[in-house]
Amino acid sequence: MTWNAALAAAKDANFAGHSDWRLPNIKELESIVESCGYNPAINRTLFPATPDEYFWSGSSYVPDTSQA
Repeated sequence: MTWNAALAAAKDANFAGHSDWRLPNIKELESIVESCGYNPAINRTLFPATPDEYFWSGSSYVPDTSQA
């Protein structure tokens, strides 16, 4: 999905009894990255169902604001 669609999907999500979801900003997303892993670079013990895919952040990318 596009970045704008991801922003809207997070805003409209109702999951695990919560309806206040949002995309993490780039610093929040980087805080859960594991430098010892790849595809995905995430702690599979803490986040076992993480798919091997790309993820959007809530921060826009300055050179191209259609990306994040």
